[in-house]
Amino acid sequence: MLSKLVKARGTRVAVAAALVGTVFAYSASSPISAAPQKKTLTGSCTGADKASSDLLAAFGGALNLPFDVTSDVPAQLEPGAANQPIAFTWSVTLASSVTSAVAAIDPTLTVKNIQLDMGVNGPTATKVVEGRPAPMEVAITAGQPATFAMGPFSGQLTDIGKGGVIKYSPKNIAMSISLDIKGAATDINVTCSAPGTAAVTSIKIPGSPDIKQPIELEGTPNSSVSVDVLGKYVTAGTDEKGVVREVQPDTLKVIDGPGQVVNGQVVVNTGAAGTTSSVTFEVCSGTLPGTNAVQTLSLALPNPWGPPFYELNNQLRKGVAFTLKYGDETTAPINMVDPTSLPVLLNPGLMNIPVNDWLNQANNYILTGFKAPSAADIQVALERLPSIGAGGVKVTSTPATPPSADKDKPVEPTANYSIEFVGKNAEKEVGSISLGNYYSVFPQEYLTMIIDAAKGLLGGGGGGGSTTTTTFPGGVTLAERIKQLEAQQYLAQISNDLPLWLSTTQELLPLKIEQATSNIDINAAIGALTSMFSPPPAPKVLVAGELPIGICSQGIIDVNVASVAGVSQTNPGNSATVKAVKLSLAG
Repeated sequence: MLSKLVKARGTRVAVAAALVGTVFAYSASSPISAAPQKKTLTGSCTGADKASSDLLAAFGGALNLPFDVTSDVPAQLEPGAANQPIAFTWSVTLASSVTSAVAAIDPTLTVKNIQLDMGVNGPTATKVVEGRPAPMEVAITAGQPATFAMGPFSGQLTDIGKGGVIKYSPKNIAMSISLDIKGAATDINVTCSAPGTAAVTSIKIPGSPDIKQPIELEGTPNSSVSVDVLGKYVTAGTDEKGVVREVQPDTLKVIDGPGQVVNGQVVVNTGAAGTTSSVTFEVCSGTLPGTNAVQTLSLALPNPWGPPFYELNNQLRKGVAFTLKYGDETTAPINMVDPTSLPVLLNPGLMNIPVNDWLNQANNYILTGFKAPSAADIQVALERLPSIGAGGVKVTSTPATPPSADKDKPVEPTANYSIEFVGKNAEKEVGSISLGNYYSVFPQEYLTMIIDAAKGLLGGGGGGGSTTTTTFPGGVTLAERIKQLEAQQYLAQISNDLPLWLSTTQELLPLKIEQATSNIDINAAIGALTSMFSPPPAPKVLVAGELPIGICSQGIIDVNVASVAGVSQTNPGNSATVKAVKLSLAG
């Protein structure tokens, strides 16, 4: 029976967790640019209020979600360009394995109070594109992938500046997920963060080279044209501080079109008569530094300001070890056992955490002392992962979070760490660190079972039984049916009819439990049960890594091949002829 309760109720809340993910992946609508920009960001969602936090905490706490972002925005703009339309739409597909697990429990749920705001930062007066979709009913069919979409949410870039990069990043994400608990709708309110840049629109960066525009040349069929862009069309730019930034010749490169750089010049390969060969080149005056990814890790600490009998409560509410995941790799257990505590001194083998038999071995750690791992312990564990490597991260301890003295607004004391990606992992996008396994006293596996059992006893629909209202003979109420059964039970007792007494009692007992618990606040009960267990470690993305940005400009060379050969003026030093000198700036 208990296993049924765990499966049914655990899956129900899993529906809520899965649905949080349904509103976090963006897909393109009609493109404004030739190629909408796509990006995957890692998001983290937490309860917006205590009741919602308790429900999420019962199933692991914060939800880490991958955001597949597609933004329909201009890839590049000229300085001072006219207003530009932008739009964002999102969707996500739940795998068939997820729908199989949840469809039988919650085939239809409601997602409402949705806020989906895309922040806009850079040289434009536009600061946000808001998304406020209507509530949506989500139907799930077992074994079938489920795709959900909302939007598009449109906006406009206005007052576009003279240079820089416009960045689009999720700014405000929140929603309520309504699911059935105890026959009534219960809202789980969540807020989410997704650090990182979803897309960019490039404008000429201050200090990047100035390029005359456009460059239009004539050539002969199926030949080549060498263009001395550095000598004729490119000059040093001035940054926002008035400093002239010299052109770096070695940065000259062709980024699009039939051409290449040879001996410091752009060589354009021409086509047949009557065609135009267009080449986009880029040249820079330096780079703007990138951003190192920074993630945080919080570990719950035993609370010395706890209630009476704290010491026992503390021993039963502590972590022993945990692992961290990075991609498909998992660290060795990171220990939180005090090696100087008496049980360990008597049995040093306790320092080797029995991860493969934890449910049976957890009781051996009730009396061991707690010691938060050092920053070096966490760093060494991460560096041993091949994809991170030695020198790939720098872990430092940050100020601990003290417990709250306000009993109405409890705050768990935590040890906090900053994990910065450095070395070979510096200044680039990296994956997110997540929790692998958490070994605690009590084991976290018991928390799910206890809460599901409690929900079943409280009439929350736990177990495999029906959650519909019971119909009693004669249409009597629950209270009236209890009185009938109590009378039958009394008659059976005075008549020494044991079989009747047993059958009557068997029916009467669950009805009395239902009557006694009908007014209990399930969320409060869940919160009380959750508080018996130490919260699992909580990794979170603080700053998304970004590559260095070149202080670059782009220009376009168009070489026209006439249908009929003509007479042109020779361009000394080049293998082409020059018709006119115009330059087109592409960013």
